[in-house]
Amino acid sequence: MLDHYERATVNHILSSLHPKGGLVYFTPVRPGHYRVVSTPHNCFWCCVGTGLENHARYGELVYTTEGDDLFVNLFIASRFTRPEQNLVLEQTGTAPYDDEVRLVVREAPGTPVAIHIRVPGWHEGTPQVRINGAPPEGGPAPLTTRRVAGGQPLTYVRLERQWCAGDTVTVRLRPRISAELLPDGSPWVSYRFGPTVLAAESDRNDLAGHFADDSRMGHVAGGPLRPLEHLPVVLARSTSDPAAGVRRVAPDRLAFALEHVDARPGESVTLVPFAGIHDSRYHLYFPLAEPDRLQERRAELRAADEAARALHDRTVDAVAAGEQQPESDHRFEGQDTWSGLTDGLRWRAATGWWSYRLTDRDGAATGLQVVHLSGGSAGPTRVLVDGHALGTLTPSPHPEGREISQVLPLDADRLAGTVEIRFEAVGPATTLRLREVRLVR
Repeated sequence: MLDHYERATVNHILSSLHPKGGLVYFTPVRPGHYRVVSTPHNCFWCCVGTGLENHARYGELVYTTEGDDLFVNLFIASRFTRPEQNLVLEQTGTAPYDDEVRLVVREAPGTPVAIHIRVPGWHEGTPQVRINGAPPEGGPAPLTTRRVAGGQPLTYVRLERQWCAGDTVTVRLRPRISAELLPDGSPWVSYRFGPTVLAAESDRNDLAGHFADDSRMGHVAGGPLRPLEHLPVVLARSTSDPAAGVRRVAPDRLAFALEHVDARPGESVTLVPFAGIHDSRYHLYFPLAEPDRLQERRAELRAADEAARALHDRTVDAVAAGEQQPESDHRFEGQDTWSGLTDGLRWRAATGWWSYRLTDRDGAATGLQVVHLSGGSAGPTRVLVDGHALGTLTPSPHPEGREISQVLPLDADRLAGTVEIRFEAVGPATTLRLREVRLVR
């Protein structure tokens, strides 16, 4: 749990705060895109309010206590004070961005106290512990485990002694570079150093609406998308680790050169902490390819862009099922229905029904395109338009979690305007897990 908490804090939450005070609503992961930042007096989205709250709540879990024992859970520069125990401790150091946790005792009680320092999941080997510059008396510091809120056991270094004001504890950790693929196994890769997500800064052009106005969609980065086929492509064989081609630029700088990469002439790729990238386009994920299949991979990227453009041109209106804002915008209603998440893909299903209101101002739509996930225990799903039966979607024989698209023809005599699209379970079975509903030309 704490590894997840730490990653969310040092990456997503920290990165959502602009150095000049704005806050971010959406973080696109499409390579080469950018984020929009709120501006004072113009924007107060929900993510401005919760964004402010996030940064005021770091202290809730940095330290916890159990009896007289102190647990150091997160590596954040901070001060811990416990008046009833006469214990004051300050934390500095470079973790989690580098390798050192440093604690200084400012005030100490007259009795021994056990301080437990978390050993994170991203650490390799045995942590090196020093008290006032020397190894702990009696040999290596013991490691203990603790389970928090029913989660996986957590490992801590346990240091118990009679502390004195001025005592200093340092713990050396060993973060490493790791490569992460997408949950569906598709050929895209991202990188971490310990818990720190790395990204490459791209260009600073065409950042339309980067500092938001007060318009309805001012929180969305509406500037042009960069073509996928021109992205730097990481070259790695299926039997090798994509992280093998990442080299640290200098010991005193948290920056890494991505070496096994095919990029434009004269272009190099440098990875830095994502939380430090602002006012720029960025790459969080990179396409991955076998060295002898590079051109084939670039052709796949080009085809993906062409398909996306074609779908955009055919679209009259669309709603992403299971996502709060799109469903709210399309007047979602339902009974005995729920949303879920499978391998990062959001969906909606029901044992009852649900509906959306989609708009076709010119009456141009000729079909209803529905995307659902295969697998599960779903049964048939009845589809109605303005109360009239349009058709029935049936389960797919494909393996679990594959996206299946189907287009149901619309009545040519249907009038233009807003239409109700309704999905119903047939009998006692659950509906299909719908991902997307789209009116198409």
